[in-house]
Parts: sequence; structure tokens; C-alpha cells
Amino acid sequence: MKKTTLADVAAHCGVSIPTVSAVLNGGSGTARFSKEKAQIIRTVAQKLNYRPNRQSRQVRRQRHGNIGVVLSNTFALGHTDAHAMFTEAASQDYLIAIDYWTGSASLPVVLREQVVDGIIIAENIPELKAAAAASGLPVVHYNAGSFGEMNSVNFDEAGAVEQAVALLQDIDFLCPLYLYLNDNIYKEKRFAALQDITNEKCHGLRAETYQNLNPESVRGELRAYLQTHPSINVVITDSHWQAMVVYQVCDELGLQIAQDISVISIGGGKGGEPLWMSPSLTSVGIGHFGGGQSAMRMLIRKIETGRDSPEDLRPYLVNNRESVASSNILSYEKV
Repeated sequence: MKKTTLADVAAHCGVSIPTVSAVLNGGSGTARFSKEKAQIIRTVAQKLNYRPNRQSRQVRRQRHGNIGVVLSNTFALGHTDAHAMFTEAASQDYLIAIDYWTGSASLPVVLREQVVDGIIIAENIPELKAAAAASGLPVVHYNAGSFGEMNSVNFDEAGAVEQAVALLQDIDFLCPLYLYLNDNIYKEKRFAALQDITNEKCHGLRAETYQNLNPESVRGELRAYLQTHPSINVVITDSHWQAMVVYQVCDELGLQIAQDISVISIGGGKGGEPLWMSPSLTSVGIGHFGGGQSAMRMLIRKIETGRDSPEDLRPYLVNNRESVASSNILSYEKV
């Protein structure tokens, strides 16, 4: 099938090629046209499936047409976040170059070679943030611990805990165990919020931290902990895989999820738990796609207009409440 050209669009609209180019590729030059005519040109171009030449457009804009996303490991950016960034970048004629930085003396290639128009930093790495700032390139921080900063997209950690605790307000006797595994700013903020909110609002609440990265050790030690702490009737986890361990341990101890012990997972997206988890896991999850899309739009706006954007603090959303007790628990003791 023949590719639609500017000349094809111009012929259909009865205008000159420079006028079509000015409307579709930005910058009016010497061409003059009304808003109504511009809209007609865009409509015709869409119907004819016109696609501008990306390289020519970026040359006219005096840009590389590339955006760098810098990580320290492959787990720093989820598939959904990355998909959103790629989709949004492509829709605005940009390509993405993913680069990894492990703290070595040399900077990431995208910074060192200056082959990108802007950078998204997807981790809380102070040295990398400083290097990006020194480069003079537009930078957006995505879920990188830059809370309250301009040009950043973060997730409302305190709000996530508020939503989790709100699910528990009808449970009278409440002592939770919080599975707190990684020593980073996100989980520190969650735990601090858990302590503040629960100490203020809930009667008899005690927060416990638990740190261990080995799943088998978590399983054994959690079993022992629940057996020796019969007042624990809520477990709040930092991830779906932790919640999986809680389900397994409760099954081994003969405890029923929701009726005997409520389980809530903070973090992860909707539907991330395995299908075998029954009842379905109650989670307070993040909208990865919306976050990634917001970060990319923010960066492209900075590249093309030079304008800074305020922090976009993304909300956590509650996904069902099947693993949380639905009625008051007036007394509680494990057998």
C-alpha cells in the first residue's frame, strides 16, 4: 500500500504542501491558515493514515528524538510502567533508550554521550540524580523518592497506609504484623505512616516490623511468630509474594483468611496475586500504567516547552476486600 504523503493530504484539502507541513509538523513558517482549516487538515491526515517522518520532524525541532530511562537493575521498572512510557513516547515521535547504571565511576551512556533530549530516573540514587542535574538535560524522577519535588511522579505511600487501615476500622481488637522487608524510602514511609495513623486512630494497635529477604525463612519464622503472638489478627504486607507466604502459613496453622486473620497487601497492581489465593487478596495497589504515562508526558512537556511541572502524587486504589474481616471481632484467640 502506498504511503500517504504531505502532497496527498494537501491535494485532498486544496491547500499547499507548506501549509499542510506547518499544521502537522509544527511551526507556521510563512504559511498562514485559520484554526478551522488546520482542523480540516488534521482530520484528513488522520483519515488518510498520514504518518510524519520522525527523523525529519526531529531535525526541524533540532532534537535527537530520544529519551533516556536510567535504572540500576531490571526490576526497577515494571512491565506496565515501561509499556506506558514506550506507548506515550511513540505517540509523540520519541524513541526510548534504556540504560543501566550500577554506581561505577563512568556515567550512563545516555548522560555521557548526550544522545537524548531528556531523562527519566526510575530509582532513588542520589549520585545519579546529581549527575543528571549537572548534565543540563530535562529530568523527571519516577517513583525515585523525590517526594514533594518538581518534575517528579511518586505514589502516595502515606495515603496507601490510610486506605489499608480504613479497611480495618470495624475490627475492634486490632494488633497487626507488618511484613517490612527492604530498607528503602518507600517502605520506611509506609511503616512510619502505619505507626502514626494506627497509634492515633485505632484502639490497642501495635505495629511490628519483620525483615528477612529469604522466602523460606520468612515462612518458618512467620509461622513461629503467629503461634507465639495470638493477639495478631491482621497482617499487612509490602507485596503480593509476602501475602502468598501469609496464606500458606495460615493454611498450615488451620487459620481462615478474613474470619481468623485479615490480610492486606500494599503495593503491586490490581490482579497481581496468583489465582489459587482464596479468598481473593485485598490489596491497595498502584496504577502503574497511569504513573508511567504521566512521567513521560511530564518529561516531553519539559523538553518541548521548558516548563517545570509540580509533583504528580499518584493515588493507591483498593482492590476488593475479600481477605479482610467484614464484621467486628470482639474477642480473638488462636487455638
